[in-house]
Amino acid sequence: MLLLSNRLKFILLLFCTNIIIGQSTYQYYHSNPQQVEAGKDVNISVTLFVTDPIISGMLFFRSKDQMSYQETPMRYINGNWEGVIPGRQIVGDGIDYVVILHKRSWGRISVPFDDNPFDNPLSFYISQKNQEQISEQQVQSKKNITNNDSYIDADILILSP
Repeated sequence: MLLLSNRLKFILLLFCTNIIIGQSTYQYYHSNPQQVEAGKDVNISVTLFVTDPIISGMLFFRSKDQMSYQETPMRYINGNWEGVIPGRQIVGDGIDYVVILHKRSWGRISVPFDDNPFDNPLSFYISQKNQEQISEQQVQSKKNITNNDSYIDADILILSP
């Protein structure tokens, strides 16, 4: 009885871990990014289990405080559809994202698997330990540009036809 109980606990633990860390359906498997650091690129990958050919993929993402999504195309690499969220966009508390894959047969597969994926997007949180370092680097790079002898710091705008 005790052995059955331990096996049941182990199976439940595996099942719950899959729900928290990854998302899987009969059509695809996707694992949410973990321990994302501010300023570093994030790779989003989806592995498909369907035989329908996919003709294109698009990754939509936004910061938690934004209303609209930015989009970037995905590429088919080694059996996975992969898209990259650039490091310059990895700021703030977290990122919401949605993946849309278009089938040749006029259908689509969305991650998360939902009729309205933008109403309930997937998300990940950003580690705040590098936020201060990134801000300091951005300020320093701006100082380097303005201190360069080939630039003139002026508050005018010249428009030319």
